[in-house]
Amino acid sequence: MVGEQSFQQFLQAFINKYAQKSADAKDFTDTFEQHLKSTNATAFLPELDWNSWIYTSGAFPVKFDFSTTQSNISTDLAEQYAYLEGKSSPGDFAQLRSFSEPSKLIFLDQLRDNWGQLDKQALETIDQDYNFTASQDPKIK
Repeated sequence: MVGEQSFQQFLQAFINKYAQKSADAKDFTDTFEQHLKSTNATAFLPELDWNSWIYTSGAFPVKFDFSTTQSNISTDLAEQYAYLEGKSSPGDFAQLRSFSEPSKLIFLDQLRDNWGQLDKQALETIDQDYNFTASQDPKIK
């Protein structure tokens, strides 16, 4: 939200301010807000829900997006195979061959999520295109 460098500066300032002293959550939040104000990075201050961040269990109250171009293409390709029902391959199917292993796993995960939409013909088309059954990679198997 504030960037790595700015957050590291905040942490250093907080440690320096409370060195040899006790600090609680309120001290942390106040110091953080002061840091944001001093760097003119206050745009998201109204959205900060400290109660959720500090006192609530579970996932952070902010959704992170780790998608990449490759992961998006991998997901789209899997959905296209389900849509085409094995009658043909997606026009851009070959690009998955050069993708990283995590992107290939995203493709396979998406296929698994659409398992009910895939018939034998679709699975054979996928294997003809990528030869996954011959893979020695245990993550692919």
